[in-house]
Amino acid sequence: MPGDRQLVDYVHLVALGWSRLVSWPIIASGPIGDDWPAVDRSGSRLLHRLCCLISLAWGEPWQVRLAPQRVSYMPPEVPEPVLIPRVTWPDFEDSAQIGYREEASLPDWLPRAWEKLNNDAFNSTVAPALSLWHEGILLQPEHPSMSMVAYVAAIEQVAGNPGDGILSARRKFWEAVRETSTPEDLLALKKADVYGKRSATSHGSGLYGIELEFGHMLLKPDGPGDPTYDFMFDTLQRMARISRAVLLDRPATGLRGAE
Repeated sequence: MPGDRQLVDYVHLVALGWSRLVSWPIIASGPIGDDWPAVDRSGSRLLHRLCCLISLAWGEPWQVRLAPQRVSYMPPEVPEPVLIPRVTWPDFEDSAQIGYREEASLPDWLPRAWEKLNNDAFNSTVAPALSLWHEGILLQPEHPSMSMVAYVAAIEQVAGNPGDGILSARRKFWEAVRETSTPEDLLALKKADVYGKRSATSHGSGLYGIELEFGHMLLKPDGPGDPTYDFMFDTLQRMARISRAVLLDRPATGLRGAE
């Protein structure tokens, strides 16, 4: 159920001091069917699953803010912000989101996806990919190269175990991308060599985003063909979108299934 009030978090930024992050938290609850230590662990898994599915549905990096707790110990309510700036900081000019609320419904496919993930065989393949995609969207703003690794790994997970080395792994990755992307996106990702970039980052020889210039506000390219800008605002955005499409719509493993 939606929280009863808006949560305003204050995020410390290297370049700008502080920024507001405004959200309406979701409160999840359920019955206890076992002793508390066991429920705590299983409940955490289910809460993580829900968080990943909501992130996938809305394309936003939702996060678990509070671990499962007994209602008798901690009533279900919106938490307080973790960080609050000192009063000496100047007022924020941008307050457009304060008090603003837009109702949104969960998509029809989400309950079906939940039931699919209750199947052990399906869950063992798709749940790790779902978590990897979720890691990717969390990492994307500040750790974009590692975000790319996570998006590629999510596709590799559902594409299947090739069994005969890196060349087959690469081939199965591209087959999965081809199943759920447009020819334009497929060509753009091949031209950007996303699989090669993934390998270079995971093996320690390449960073392609803002990691080496962290703190700089990358608002426009540094001339034509700026590789960092192109990676951040084209390649990585496509990779996030197509990795999401693979999880949702790939035959046999897609979470969305038939509408």
